[in-house]
Amino acid sequence: MICFTGRYVQITVLPFSFSETIRYNNQLLPEAKNATPTETGKMLGSLQTYLFNGGFPETVLNPGILKNYLSSLFDSILLKDILKRFRVRQTQQLYDLSNFLLSNYSNLFSFNQIKEALDYNSVATVQKFIGYLEEPYLFQHITRYHNKIKKHQKAAQKMYIIDNGFVKARSFELSPNYGRLLENLVFVELLRRAYKPELDLFYYRTRNDREIDFVLRKGHQISMNELTIHLIPTYKWLIKKNEE
Repeated sequence: MICFTGRYVQITVLPFSFSETIRYNNQLLPEAKNATPTETGKMLGSLQTYLFNGGFPETVLNPGILKNYLSSLFDSILLKDILKRFRVRQTQQLYDLSNFLLSNYSNLFSFNQIKEALDYNSVATVQKFIGYLEEPYLFQHITRYHNKIKKHQKAAQKMYIIDNGFVKARSFELSPNYGRLLENLVFVELLRRAYKPELDLFYYRTRNDREIDFVLRKGHQISMNELTIHLIPTYKWLIKKNEE
């Protein structure tokens, strides 16, 4: 008997981007130079909604179901795509870890820090469980860029959730953290543009401890993320309007 190994192409499908959300709602994205104040205000309102609610089609169509739908989806991914698939017995530890990562999205963390905080038996278990959570694209992480491999591997990491709507549905935040939501949104957009964590997508800390959220590597060239530069002024406007 001759067996042939099957071949497949993996296609990653992410929640809607902002432009896709706009089209889904039958809105037109006006030209920035020609937009009227009314058009600009309406579009910025849509952008703020997207920042909070994310881009799952079901919740874009019906925002009223967001918390129930995404909370159920979160639990379903944990149960069906992780606990059953990987035959995980430490159910509560996995749930505790997922809640910890969701509460600390876009923050720096280390495996040892999580081990101590959640009373895990070993760092290896933390690493394994995080790998499980990343397998179905519920979470993804990036590492610090460094040209020395040892320092690169030892540096703290940053974790992101695949859609901002999960934060609204499951996080314990008392009020929206615009900065962290923006950073998470930009990260997912970079995934959408085919950047891969630990391959050509990193964060960086300068010698004076200034953090650069995203650093992109193209061959031997390193550059800051232009997307962040373009989006930050818009979101600063949203923050200012929210504080007034």
